[in-house]
Amino acid sequence: MRSQRRRVAPKKEVGCDGSNSDDLSITDMPYEILIFILSFLPVKDAVVTSSVTKKWRFLWHGLTHLNFDAMEIFFDNTSLYRLERSKFIEQVNSVIRNYNHPVVHRFRINLGFSDLNRRVIDEWLQFAVNKNVEILELDLNYDFPLILPNSRFVEFVSLKKLYLNNVKLRAAVLEDLLTRSPQIESISIHESTYMTHIRVAGRHLNLKHFEIVHCRDLQSLYLSDFDLVSFIYKGRPIDICLTNLPKLKEVNLSQALPGLDNKVFNQVSSCASSLQALCITFRRPEVSTEKFNANYKLLPNVGSMPQLPNLKKLMLITGAYEDDCLLEFASVAKAFPVLETFIFKLLWCSPTKRRRKVRHVANDHSLENLKLFKILGYYGRISDLELAAYVIEHAVALQKIVIDPRCQHGLIMNNNKEWFGADAARSSAKRQLKRIVPMKSPGVKLVIL
Repeated sequence: MRSQRRRVAPKKEVGCDGSNSDDLSITDMPYEILIFILSFLPVKDAVVTSSVTKKWRFLWHGLTHLNFDAMEIFFDNTSLYRLERSKFIEQVNSVIRNYNHPVVHRFRINLGFSDLNRRVIDEWLQFAVNKNVEILELDLNYDFPLILPNSRFVEFVSLKKLYLNNVKLRAAVLEDLLTRSPQIESISIHESTYMTHIRVAGRHLNLKHFEIVHCRDLQSLYLSDFDLVSFIYKGRPIDICLTNLPKLKEVNLSQALPGLDNKVFNQVSSCASSLQALCITFRRPEVSTEKFNANYKLLPNVGSMPQLPNLKKLMLITGAYEDDCLLEFASVAKAFPVLETFIFKLLWCSPTKRRRKVRHVANDHSLENLKLFKILGYYGRISDLELAAYVIEHAVALQKIVIDPRCQHGLIMNNNKEWFGADAARSSAKRQLKRIVPMKSPGVKLVIL
């Protein structure tokens, strides 16, 4: 019989304090690392760590990111809802009273309550002002003030980024805030009311990024004479004037226009020389069979758009529930001579197909610099094939085509589930495009997701 050898575990080195030297306790980690770890926790959980050990009693005071989120509080029972609301308010107030770090880098309040006392929120805002906050995010029903209860104007000397959602903000308050907060580089306003006419102008402004989303009372927007880099507007059609913005490179406009309209291109024509990326959302295509003549040439109004000589990236988003021709959208590319990336995003939930012949546009121009072409929401309809064939035939320098057959509708995409018809759409894309791509554009890489 083999003799069984007794395994002896290796000896652990023992420190002078009697502890094993190869054991690393989290409580012994450097202060900076502990603060970094706590920064990933909700504030309420970070505060609880103060009871773990005496060394951690005030550790959370070193946090510079304070994130208070009450959106998890949803109860059918009114008394329970009020109780949880009171707990949340007391939690925020307790942190503010005991917080002694001189600066707050990011202060966020995400609040679902619609009946919270305004004075409570005023005090939270005053705390952010006192702590020289750099990033302020308010997601709550609140009338943003011009003056705080201490009779002082709202003035953020260090604020760089402001995000407001559901906050009532008057145009005069916004203009005053920009004047009194000279470091602001980014403003994002969602679902705000009261604003009807916004005017932001002046070389004194440091604003680089400006976003307005679904502010239903807004009628006009005027931006002028500062170094804006990117601009996003999503909402109903309004008057937009962009003038003397020499560094404006990226624009995203979603105004639910019924179809291709030169108005939207005219809104950015004053920034034509600096613009490099443009995204436009339309409600749906309006091109019908009658808009094509015998040679399948598009109507002259498409060719009358303002030229954007330095635009390198173009993204067009449109509703595509029916099998309507998309060639009107594709033909706008000839107004952008150095275009390198062309993206179509087709929005539909239950698309339809029609039996008809594939249309072609006369080859009266070429896309000389286009290298990358994408279609998001390719379903395999005649309209999809026409769109792809148009670019394949006109893009002489094309290097790559990316086809995404998945549904692009937000409700489906947000569920992180692949649309049930994606496999059929993917098969259609392979059958249609793997035949024409090598024939029309040899050497072009075709990627079907």
